[in-house]
Amino acid sequence: STYYGIDDPGRAEQWEKKALELQPDLDVAYHGLITLFLAFGEYEKAIGQSQAYLAKMPGSLGAMMFAARAELFSGRNEKAQEYYQKILAQESFRHIDSVRVESGSIHWRAGRKDEARKLFQRSLDRMQRRLEMGDEGPYIGFYTAAIYAVQENKEEALNWLEKAVDAGWREYRYVLRYPLFETIRDETRFKRIVDEMKAKVAEMRQRVEQMEQDGSN
Repeated sequence: STYYGIDDPGRAEQWEKKALELQPDLDVAYHGLITLFLAFGEYEKAIGQSQAYLAKMPGSLGAMMFAARAELFSGRNEKAQEYYQKILAQESFRHIDSVRVESGSIHWRAGRKDEARKLFQRSLDRMQRRLEMGDEGPYIGFYTAAIYAVQENKEEALNWLEKAVDAGWREYRYVLRYPLFETIRDETRFKRIVDEMKAKVAEMRQRVEQMEQDGSN
């Protein structure tokens, strides 16, 4: 939601919950609420919400992905991997790159590096094709950065994270907690990138607040 984007978690949560009251099977509201909880470190809430989503839509690959992600952020990697494996069996899923990258990171940490490399390479190839087709979405830089960070290629990871920010990625709180960035979190350049995102979000928030103020006058 707009409120999540401008770092206003209270109102973001309120509006996502309101949306679910009005439309209990609204995928984007579940996505927004779970992402909000993950970004602010409320992992148990994220797990609870993801389980509610799964219960509402048991066959949904989107629900499985968010259930997996909630477990991943909570450090319950093998539980997360169970969900990822089910999704990877269905190649048609449109968020397949993020799933491959996150599943690959679990394989990598568990020492199953060949399996991880296969998943990483498939995603890198697919994202490269997206770039060549003119896709300028920030997710390409974000997940490419994650692949390099997991393998401790820090410079390349930071280069791609900068590209993600240049392409519009603003979720600095999510970046700070994203498990795949663990290896670069203490880097000075990483902190600089986060500060840049934070400043852009503060600027957006200021603009929104000014518009709200103008509208109420």
